Amino acid sequence: MRRSSTYGWGWALIILGAALLLDNLGWLDFSFFFPIALILLGIYLLQRREPVPLSPEPPAQGVGQGNTAAQPVAVESSAEPYLYHAATFAKTALKSHASAFKGGNVQAVCGKAVLDLREARLAEQRAVLNVSVVCGSVRLMIPAGWRVEVTAPVILGQVQPVGAPPPTDPDAPVLRLPGFVLLGTIEVARTSREARTEEDLDATP
Repeated sequence: MRRSSTYGWGWALIILGAALLLDNLGWLDFSFFFPIALILLGIYLLQRREPVPLSPEPPAQGVGQGNTAAQPVAVESSAEPYLYHAATFAKTALKSHASAFKGGNVQAVCGKAVLDLREARLAEQRAVLNVSVVCGSVRLMIPAGWRVEVTAPVILGQVQPVGAPPPTDPDAPVLRLPGFVLLGTIEVARTSREARTEEDLDATP
């Protein structure tokens, strides 16, 4: 509970600081942004209160809390149906081999999180992955045959497709992405399985 509270206040300070900076630069009206910030904080607190069900002890794979540029980024692996992956002022990478992937939570706060799902299989052809990005980026590496539904609100950010076009088959497996993006990016990369996760991690900031 204490950890959740710390994250909540940390995100609130990041959002408030970003809004003040943009207001000083004349790029944003703070009086308009402040209610939005409160709404986003409320959404975050609700997500922390009713998260996607994870295993009793969320795996520690891929949780970065301050890697420096001089340290090599290790690519962790997981076969769990649910995963938790975070990058806070760091670059992290996690590769899933789950035979029945159901979803989880991915967070990037002033960092970059790479999640390689190319060898994972969706449970019942669907999965829900909560993606929360503040001043950072999340790069999802997925099979070419998956469809992606982004329901996360994007504020001063973008959702960027990379690689092959999405499939047109209405029966294709679906990965749904709720959450929110503030001053950040979600990249959906449909790349070959031969591409290395480590190279993809270093390909973009």
